[in-house]
Amino acid sequence: MKPEIAHIHSGELSLAIARHVLAPDVMAIGGDFKNPKPVNSNNAERFEQTEPYILYFGKKLAADYPFEDLLITNHYHRLGNNTDRPYMPHIFPQSDYGYCGAGSVQFGFIGQRRAEYQAKLSECRLSVDSELNVIDVTFGSNCGCVDVTQRYLFDPHHDILRVKTWIKNKAHMPLVINWLPTLSMNLPGYVTHATFFNGRWSKEFKRNEFKITGGSYISQSNANKTSLYSAPLALASDSELEETRGQVFAFALAWSGSHRVIVDCLWEGSSQIQLGEQQSSAGLIVTPNETCELADALATYSAYGTNGISKRFQTYWKAQKEQCEGRESAKQRNPVVLNTWAALFFQHNREIALDLIDKAASLGIELICIDDGWFTNRNDDNAGLGEWIEDINKYPNGLGEIRERAKARGLKFGLWFEPEMVSPTSTIAKQHPDWVMGIADAPSMMKNGFDTQSLPQWRNQLCLDLSNPHAYEYIKGRLIHYIDTYSLDYLKLDNNRDMYPTTKGRDHTLNLYRLLSELRDLRPEMLIETSSSGGGRIDFGIMNLVDKFWLSDNDDPIDRAEMLKNVSIFYPISRTGSHVPGVKTNMSNRQLPNAIRVVAPMFGSFGFECNLMNCTETDLEQFKLGVEFYKQHRKHFADGCHAIEPQANSGIIVQSITDEFKSFSIVSVVRLEMTEFAYHRPIRISCLAPDMMYCVRISAILDPSVTRRIDCLQHWTHTGWKMSGSVLAEVGIRIPIAYANMAMLLEIKSLDRG
Repeated sequence: MKPEIAHIHSGELSLAIARHVLAPDVMAIGGDFKNPKPVNSNNAERFEQTEPYILYFGKKLAADYPFEDLLITNHYHRLGNNTDRPYMPHIFPQSDYGYCGAGSVQFGFIGQRRAEYQAKLSECRLSVDSELNVIDVTFGSNCGCVDVTQRYLFDPHHDILRVKTWIKNKAHMPLVINWLPTLSMNLPGYVTHATFFNGRWSKEFKRNEFKITGGSYISQSNANKTSLYSAPLALASDSELEETRGQVFAFALAWSGSHRVIVDCLWEGSSQIQLGEQQSSAGLIVTPNETCELADALATYSAYGTNGISKRFQTYWKAQKEQCEGRESAKQRNPVVLNTWAALFFQHNREIALDLIDKAASLGIELICIDDGWFTNRNDDNAGLGEWIEDINKYPNGLGEIRERAKARGLKFGLWFEPEMVSPTSTIAKQHPDWVMGIADAPSMMKNGFDTQSLPQWRNQLCLDLSNPHAYEYIKGRLIHYIDTYSLDYLKLDNNRDMYPTTKGRDHTLNLYRLLSELRDLRPEMLIETSSSGGGRIDFGIMNLVDKFWLSDNDDPIDRAEMLKNVSIFYPISRTGSHVPGVKTNMSNRQLPNAIRVVAPMFGSFGFECNLMNCTETDLEQFKLGVEFYKQHRKHFADGCHAIEPQANSGIIVQSITDEFKSFSIVSVVRLEMTEFAYHRPIRISCLAPDMMYCVRISAILDPSVTRRIDCLQHWTHTGWKMSGSVLAEVGIRIPIAYANMAMLLEIKSLDRG
């Protein structure tokens, strides 16, 4: 039987999917494996048909590459205590075919007897369109009532593999899906390590790296949102992660609901990764004759460490942005924002708000966002959510006065909402209990009267069920009212609790996407920020619907430096809300100098999260310098190539943003702690062209307590030092940053290009 192998290619990557493995006895016979011949009198063939599996994914191979050779390199010999046909992990692993990992496909029909419940995939077909760079894998089922199609495609603009999955129920009864991964990929034998990204509130995106030694490793969210605890991301590598070295595979699920990521190391030594939606206890119900599309998955590969992965995804995000250029052109890119939370908390006051606007305008800030607390009954987090009525006690002349003052001072205007939440004491929760998430799953509660104590509260609030059409139209109407009334330039949408209890979390997520799309269409020039207790909803599913995401409620730049380093592997840091905190940060209570408070947020979407009215003149002077520098280089921060620069120094994070010609780079150096020796090792910068000559100087954003300790200050800040790109990369430069909790920016400009 001739091997059936479909393959597609991007600019730098290749994918091959196969349906055949070598027959158990072929290795004892030898011969031409590419052109199998009968090996015995029964006309046996050297290849046996299997369910499809990913034969190869990685560095680009030639279109005429002998992919059949890979069947030999991937062959598992028959062992004494094993299936007669060697098992290959399939793209839809099923326990009935020998799979013993954690991610066995599970779906079946409601109403069937238990013995008849489980359906199985079979009758596979492969098709490939080389021009469109698409492979379709189509399955039937043992009962003939289910079709599953999985599509693999490379976009011509970047080297990211996208996987799409559809499942069609052709039966006359509902189909329930418990687990069906969007992506299931065999990992090469040289992959020994995997990395998940876990965390908690105020400590998001913690890198959890482990050696794959056997068994199943699972990272999942049951929160019906991305969650603070488990990002829908994973890395697989041939060694411990490094920025510029090592083979790394990256995986992401484009989904803002519950999810699961599985790394299985099976008993015979093969490893496989799976990503998919995590369904509720009731499963995903597909009604008769319905076709359901699951969340997309993305994958890529680099032989140049995590920076190589980051570069792949940066190219992806730029391509996505260019596809939306008509809509994006109406927006101001990354305006400098003052968010009022740390200045006002819940104690809103008309006079203070007006003063904040005047102070912000004097610093060159471009937008003010009025955060939580502007609406009625919101004096703390115990009440107020759901009705969204301006509090005339706090703003006697309405928010219109605040917006007009902002406009007069040249600032744009934004508002904070938490549209997916209601307070238990709100009129909405009392008059419309069926709008509250969880009620639809427990009809008896409606019969016995609504009791808020019977539903689990979190931060004194309940969830509004966007899968309820009346609840959806209500909250959309409230948002549109304020968008139209005040011509909002900025909409900050928060979500401060996990979304449960419900069996309709998936529908809620899809309706959230619908709501965001409708709001964008209503006012294309309006910027939308997503926040969820910080970084609880950052994923590839929501990123094309928003302009900015809030990384963490922890505004301490020391803590954020590590988070930003990890999140930058997958997401564009120019869309990461990064604000200057107060003198004492709100989580660690550390008192930090201006240099690190201003410099550390510079590589993100720059803004302020502090009370400007309490700042000293020295503070304000430094803030103004920071705003001027950011605005001067805003396009560079947004469009340049970001990289983490590996260092021999512990406790120092160095990152760069470089233009496409490698003629200009801004380098951020953040010193998190004291180093072992009095002088740290030279900082090496590898993002430059080795044969170019550069001028290296420190930007003017320096704390006065630092500048007096720098020898040759005039040379560092004005004249600069002349060095070649190769010297900066291989030898480095020892910069004058001697203390912990300090930061500075280097500007590196080519002397060859002027």
